[in-house]
Amino acid sequence: MFGALPYEKELAGVTVGELADELGAELLTDAPTDAFVERFLVGAMGGDEALRYFRRARDAAVITGGDRADVQTAALDASGVACLVLTGGHRPSGAVLGKAADAGKPVLAVNTDTVTAIDRAEEIVRGGRTRDVRTVDRMAELLGDHVDVDALV
Repeated sequence: MFGALPYEKELAGVTVGELADELGAELLTDAPTDAFVERFLVGAMGGDEALRYFRRARDAAVITGGDRADVQTAALDASGVACLVLTGGHRPSGAVLGKAADAGKPVLAVNTDTVTAIDRAEEIVRGGRTRDVRTVDRMAELLGDHVDVDALV
């Protein structure tokens, strides 16, 4: 065996703020944007089914249509959901924004359709992190500390 890299949360995902910047999203709440997002869930089902699905999530962003108040509310009720990404250029209801503010969860709005938002978000998590010098330096440090690079090469 050549080594094993330890799991580091900072390398596994992006912050909500980074996600918003990369998506060009409008932040609709004043909630903190430092929570990490490691996975994306699509809110395309009914509210009750969505809540069961979202409750199993951890460090997730829910991407759903901006006109789906039932799904948005279900996502805000799930502790493992870090933020909402609303698509289609629709503005959510005041009740949803109030619930998000009470829960301290950011709500992001994009003008793209849901499929495009999902594709872009996954691309950000998969490959966007290596543009950050600190991330590349940390990856090199982990490789040096935990992998026999000479033997591997």
